[in-house]
Amino acid sequence: MSTPLKPEDCSAIGLLILEHMEKHQLNFTAMAEKVGVSRAALRIACLKQGSPGKRIISKLATVLDKSEQELLRLDAKNKLEMIYERNKN
Repeated sequence: MSTPLKPEDCSAIGLLILEHMEKHQLNFTAMAEKVGVSRAALRIACLKQGSPGKRIISKLATVLDKSEQELLRLDAKNKLEMIYERNKN
């Protein structure tokens, strides 16, 4: 069993997912089923070090009631932040 996600470990997309789960009282398994992905894929989509693929972003956009463009922008921003963090030393 994996460790519960903490908000500080999540990307902006991950925070949207956690917020949706809390608002709709969904556990991680139920959220993964609602999105139509595995729990592992959803976890990767949530983490700062992870990145959801285009297929998952499309599904998340529908469930989260966000545009794909908004989620793609958040994913790109997260990738840039991770590159910055790795290279700032």
